[in-house]
Amino acid sequence: MAKAIGIALILMLLLLLAPASLVAADDGEPMLPHQFYGTVQVRSTSGGANLDAPVGRVVRALVDGVEKGRFIVTEAGKYGGPDVDDLKLLVQDVPGEGNLIEFYIDNCKADQTAEYHSGAITELNLTAYCPAAGGGGGGGPGRRPPRLDVDMWGKVSSGSMTEDGVLTETVVATSEDGNVSMTLEEGTKALDCEGDPLDRITVEPIEPPPPSPPPDGYIIAAYDFEPCATFVPPVSLTVRYDDEALPEGVSEEGLVLAYYDEDTGEWVVLPGVVDTAANTVTASISHTTVFAILGAVLPPEFTLANLVISPREVSSGEDVTISVVVTNTGGSTGSPTVELRIDGVPEATEEVTLAPGASDTVAFTVARDEAGTYGVTVKVEDKSLSGSFTVTEAPFPWWILGVGLGLAIMLAAAITFYLLVWRRRRAAA
Repeated sequence: MAKAIGIALILMLLLLLAPASLVAADDGEPMLPHQFYGTVQVRSTSGGANLDAPVGRVVRALVDGVEKGRFIVTEAGKYGGPDVDDLKLLVQDVPGEGNLIEFYIDNCKADQTAEYHSGAITELNLTAYCPAAGGGGGGGPGRRPPRLDVDMWGKVSSGSMTEDGVLTETVVATSEDGNVSMTLEEGTKALDCEGDPLDRITVEPIEPPPPSPPPDGYIIAAYDFEPCATFVPPVSLTVRYDDEALPEGVSEEGLVLAYYDEDTGEWVVLPGVVDTAANTVTASISHTTVFAILGAVLPPEFTLANLVISPREVSSGEDVTISVVVTNTGGSTGSPTVELRIDGVPEATEEVTLAPGASDTVAFTVARDEAGTYGVTVKVEDKSLSGSFTVTEAPFPWWILGVGLGLAIMLAAAITFYLLVWRRRRAAA
């Protein structure tokens, strides 16, 4: 409220201190400025869509070819506002009521006109056909020096260029949400596909993307760049992604920027850099089309750990247990075959099914009759772990010899006893 009162007081002081700047009406009353506000849009082709005029455009009001007011756009698509403390386009020093006011956006004549009325406040939405749309202004109606506007779905960045389409200053365009950034260095030649200087690039997010993703892949984020244009040298494009929203199995390190080739119906991967700290992918582009971050699902990948051979030393014919832990470190479920080899010769296999991140213990049981040291190798795909176990001869069964000797002694004693008894009986007879 205080700001509004201040503005009103300033206007009153201007009226008192500078009467020469005001034109008197027929009844002697001074002519007050006619204030205008509203939206401001331009189109680069006669039948094209009206797009918000970017920051820096100049809205000018002319009466009988003489400029009577101007307003520099500070918010894309708007000039002034309806509130009492909002700035507005002031049209003043007009000869009298009802004079026709023509409006220009930069040097492009607007489709709308208005009549001057002292002290009036009017909302007037302006549109204009501007073949060389851009910033700047001043001077009489006519063609202004060319400029390039980059419109990131409402946020516009601009840069001046030569008549043949070479940028004379660097343009850094970033979307309001920060998800897309494009840098066109000074000296870049930007032409449309007809070879004319490019006056505007429009970038829009695509949701969902119309082109199909590549096999076993995902489109993480896609944007449409229009119209058809080329850049020499290529310009830098950076697209941000949400690491927490990546599909299961998609690795950040494997993300790429690619463009869709409508002629072949395929995605073409661009050499680029992934910044996993900033969650961005950056690449250079030489033309406009649909660009996207692509992510591929990682295949299953398996590792081996914790090889256990128990016991390490056994007697001939005894069992040895060999176990290993298999883990799927890849991005999708797989069923690898785990193979056991003894001295390089296949001994046994076992297939396991593991989801991403899952582990399982695979165990084998073997036995050998011959004494010696045996090499053990457990393999899964190109991974392997090795160890060994030793087989010793079985100890001689001395207990059997003892039992046999005892039986022999007993038998000998029995025979001796029998013979002695038999001889005595026979002698007695």
